[in-house]
Amino acid sequence: MHADLESGTDVVQHVFYDLSFVTKVDGEAEIARAAKAGSLLAMSTSSDGLLEYRVFVDEELPEALRPRISTTQKDVLLRVPSGTLIAAGMERAGVPANAESTMELPAGNYLVDVSELDYDWDRDIVPVLRAELGGGYRRELIGGLVGAGLTLLGIGGLVTGGLAWSLPIMILAAVILVFGLVTRRVVPGAAYKARKTEISRRFPGLVLVLRRLDNGVELSAHSGTPISFAD
Repeated sequence: MHADLESGTDVVQHVFYDLSFVTKVDGEAEIARAAKAGSLLAMSTSSDGLLEYRVFVDEELPEALRPRISTTQKDVLLRVPSGTLIAAGMERAGVPANAESTMELPAGNYLVDVSELDYDWDRDIVPVLRAELGGGYRRELIGGLVGAGLTLLGIGGLVTGGLAWSLPIMILAAVILVFGLVTRRVVPGAAYKARKTEISRRFPGLVLVLRRLDNGVELSAHSGTPISFAD
């Protein structure tokens, strides 16, 4: 059994936890306690944003992914008593309704191997985006660059106009700023975004292998731990 999941965060921390875990965690000490108990799998990264996962349950890691592994944390305890595993940013831990993605799996206790995969954006991913998204990808890149430039120009104009008490300069700068913000968002529609998401899932940042422990196994020999993949 396997699935592709994702989560997003503004605090450089992601988490996996069971649907039954509805306790908000606040601070490193609380996170560490919950992780050690196996109530959640806490993972720190080097940046905010979206993170893609590939999750395997009672399966071996495919040979094709093994050469991509850069680091691995093995045998981390994770309790999934309800059979519903949730992926979310740490700031939404304990609030299942705000989860980015979920996975159904046999209820029980698991040992998890978490592996970080190493991809080169320009060499591995960009060629696929260009080949499969074609003109839409080029429009997105150009729109992003032009929009960013106009946005900076507009902000600079507003500052200059304000310092000089020049209303014409401020009006022109405001127009440029609005045009820049709009240009940055002029990308292909929903079908393009769905296709891009499908491609991104081929390049997960982390791979998790979950091995279910037999019923009755003494859990005192196992524990969880917060994991850091920060540079």
